[in-house]
Amino acid sequence: TRYVRSIFDEAGYNTHILVRRAEMQGTNEGDWAGDNVTIGSQKYNMPASTYLNWAKENNLDVCFFDQNYQFKAIKSMRSEGVKTIGRFVWEQFGEEHVSLAKTAFDTVYSLTKSEHDRYSRLGINSTFVKWGIHPSLFLAEQSRRSENIWFYYPAGYCSSRKSVKETVKAFSMVKRKNIRLLISSQKPIDTLGDNRIVVESGNVTLHSEFHKKMASCDVCIIPSRWEGLGLAFVEAMALKMPIITTDYPPMSEYVTHGKSGLLVKNTLGSGLPNGLPVANIKISDLA
Repeated sequence: TRYVRSIFDEAGYNTHILVRRAEMQGTNEGDWAGDNVTIGSQKYNMPASTYLNWAKENNLDVCFFDQNYQFKAIKSMRSEGVKTIGRFVWEQFGEEHVSLAKTAFDTVYSLTKSEHDRYSRLGINSTFVKWGIHPSLFLAEQSRRSENIWFYYPAGYCSSRKSVKETVKAFSMVKRKNIRLLISSQKPIDTLGDNRIVVESGNVTLHSEFHKKMASCDVCIIPSRWEGLGLAFVEAMALKMPIITTDYPPMSEYVTHGKSGLLVKNTLGSGLPNGLPVANIKISDLA
């Protein structure tokens, strides 16, 4: 959201942010310091009147939405003349959302080819705006941790998408003394007693601190079973880090095997409720 906002700020437009739930999002501190930030509600799904009043108070012409399924509320803004543009975490968007999205949005956009192709199969002609690297990412402070080779793994909330156990097991299989694995996680992780693995858990307040941690390593490992936006990929590229990931889109759209990283072979299986296959890797192949 900050990156999208900066595009319009730089072009001279007046921008406003509507925060959907105060306890989930920073508002006027840290990354969100600045003007024109409105706390919409204490509930994630806000009344249509909140959207409409906010739009009228700020005389909005265009409104961007990200992963927002409040189609009736968005449609009410569109009916008042506000141009509505949105995108979704594509693997969560199903056939049941198609007709509602078409009435709510002037434009649905996609950031990867796999995302665009899936929308096309569902009957939505999305605008394809290829993923990009925001210029601010090139400014991250880079300071190496040590002479060892450090692998960085953004495990996040350790969902089934992340292949967390497989990554730890694969790393432990490689018996090299000069390699280390730094895992950034919001949850505790079993390191299998391997003292070469460091887990740093808990939320990071500022993105700059997160990027500083990432930039201290040499290689980024992201063996996802599936991906939505995949922001960690563009962050790693901005930091000039080779990436080890799964040979399956959209992961393989970010990485060219042998040039910008390594792609790990996989087998496709079922797993997502909307019928999208997931890519499963062998621990030995990842190792």
